[in-house]
Amino acid sequence: MHPKVHELKCDIIHLLAIIRGEKPFEIRRNDRNFSKNDFLYLREYCRQRNCYGPSWVMVQVTGLLDDPIYCKQNYVTMGIKVLAYKSSYSSELKAHFESR
Repeated sequence: MHPKVHELKCDIIHLLAIIRGEKPFEIRRNDRNFSKNDFLYLREYCRQRNCYGPSWVMVQVTGLLDDPIYCKQNYVTMGIKVLAYKSSYSSELKAHFESR
């Protein structure tokens, strides 16, 4: 089975946390049959304005947890690895990486 690419909306707070390495996971309703090695194209989305922003991150799914003991029914927790990103918040990211 070949990996799929899933395009998904993502709040900017979570998007930046993923880029900074502070959120190495993604929790989603498993309505797309996510699999290990799939790619998630997470796009900045503003719910208040109902529109996409310029930032995005491409991640690969490194592992999945969908055990009902640990996850809500029909939800999955995915371990993710950042492959590429574009952010309009580059000064904030630069300051974060320089402080390490």
